[in-house]
Amino acid sequence: MKYFYGNLIIQTIYYIFILSIIIRLIINLKEKKVQKGGWLAVIVLIPLMIYCLYSFLFTPYMDIKYAIKGETKTVQGKVDKTYTFGGIEFILAGKEFKRNPWSFKPKEGEKYKLTYLPNSGYVVKYELISN
Repeated sequence: MKYFYGNLIIQTIYYIFILSIIIRLIINLKEKKVQKGGWLAVIVLIPLMIYCLYSFLFTPYMDIKYAIKGETKTVQGKVDKTYTFGGIEFILAGKEFKRNPWSFKPKEGEKYKLTYLPNSGYVVKYELISN
């Protein structure tokens, strides 16, 4: 769970920083300190920022109440796919989950029983099921 909370804090700081850059760009555009081509950057960045905020920040925040109360979901099945390069995600029984890359390294084809947070799919506990 420390990884979940730490990741949430780092992402929050990151998105506050990015939001401040976008807001500063809009203010500079209104005061005409930046060329009008900057509006194109704003038009592209705002939808991208909304998508990223929802996907990477809001869903983990929706899981805080479940993490504090210890309310989790359980699933078991075979690992269909793991992402090797830079991904903490993997697919088990057709659903995507997130993991702590230092404590859990699932292998494709192995069966696991997972306990996870419902909104973000972050794995809290795992157990290898022997064949």
